[in-house]
Amino acid sequence: MSPSVARAEQGLQWRMRWRDDSVVDLDSSLGTFVRAVTESHLLVLFDWDVEGEFPGVREAVPIPDILDPAPSNDPYNTADKILRIASVRPLSGDQTVVEVCDLGRASSSETSFPPYFSADFPPQGAFGRVGMVSLTIESGGTAPPGSEAGDSLFPGFNVFGDWRVLALDAGGRPGEPSPDVSICGDMGDLTAPGPSYPGWSGAGV
Repeated sequence: MSPSVARAEQGLQWRMRWRDDSVVDLDSSLGTFVRAVTESHLLVLFDWDVEGEFPGVREAVPIPDILDPAPSNDPYNTADKILRIASVRPLSGDQTVVEVCDLGRASSSETSFPPYFSADFPPQGAFGRVGMVSLTIESGGTAPPGSEAGDSLFPGFNVFGDWRVLALDAGGRPGEPSPDVSICGDMGDLTAPGPSYPGWSGAGV
């Protein structure tokens, strides 16, 4: 049974497709860290074992969304995203700001729970607008591992190293300007079939 089918039978449809034209090599330590932070931040919104899928996440991303989540109680959860690392801006010392663009959807509803993601059952339609998340990262100490691509949906082991997220800003607060998503460019076709990419190589599925 494929990882996607196994998780879907447990109530989670999950597909994260990262674009190879990101400004960061997805196989690098920074690519691994950004992928893990972004995906775990989305997973925590569901009633799911985020620490089992991304061990070390509470230490790496010590923000309210992770430390004190308000997850969905719905047994049917769907996440289908195309993502691109669009910008990297060094700050002082070992701090860096990374901007991540995403297109897709995340929902907790049985009525929107689709068939398994496959060539036979592609998702229908485009969902929402392009969004952006800004991460301020401190990269001292042991770096995250690189080259973690694989067939698993989640790593199942610590891929954060000693790096930490100092701030995570998804924008959209009242009175604040919307993020400039013009740097995101064409995010691609969400309805195209295919699995998560590049996926994870770990023990998790």
